[in-house]
Amino acid sequence: MQKKPDSRDLRYLQFVTDRMHGHSDEQIANKLISGPPTSLYRQLANDGYPVCSACGAAPIDEKHSCKSKRQPGLGTGKSSELPDPSLASELFADTLRSLLASVADLEPRHERSQDGRIVGTDTFVAGPSYLSRRYERKGKVVEIFSKEQWNDLCARHGQNPTVEGFWVEGMVSRGQPVRLVTQRNRSPP
Repeated sequence: MQKKPDSRDLRYLQFVTDRMHGHSDEQIANKLISGPPTSLYRQLANDGYPVCSACGAAPIDEKHSCKSKRQPGLGTGKSSELPDPSLASELFADTLRSLLASVADLEPRHERSQDGRIVGTDTFVAGPSYLSRRYERKGKVVEIFSKEQWNDLCARHGQNPTVEGFWVEGMVSRGQPVRLVTQRNRSPP
C-alpha cells in the first residue's frame, strides 16, 4: 500500500470537495494552481479524471458535449473588411503639414535667459508689418511693448508715441531697422 497519495489524486479530491462546500471554480483554481479555472479543468482532464477540459463539468462520460467558451485561434474566426488604409493618408498629411508649419515657426525664434527666466523673441523677415502697442485678449488689454520700447520704436520710424499702432515697410529682422518683439516668458525647465 502506498503511504503518500499522488499529487494528482489530491488535486482532484480537493476540487470535488471544494465544489461540494460551495466554493467557486475561481477560488478552487486559485488555491490549487494559482491560475484560471480553465487551466485547472485542462490539468484535471490531462491527469485522467472525468472533468471536461472546456467547461469544467464533472463527472463526464463519452457522451458529454459542450460549447466551449474559448475564442477560436488566430486566423480561424470570422473576418470582415476594414476601410482602405489609403483613406487615412490625408489625416497623416494634415498632421505632417501642421508639424512642418510648427517647425517653420521656430526659425525666427530667438531665446535668451534673463533674470532666471527664458525670454523668447520672434523676429520676422517680412513685407509691411503692423506694430501695435497693445492688444485685447479675453477682455483684458495686454501691453506688447513697454512705454520705453514703444517710444523708441516710434522715434525710429517717425511716429507719434500716442498712436496705438503703425505700419512698418521693408525688412523686419533681428537688429535691422526694427525688431518686432513679442516676449513670451517662461520658467526654465
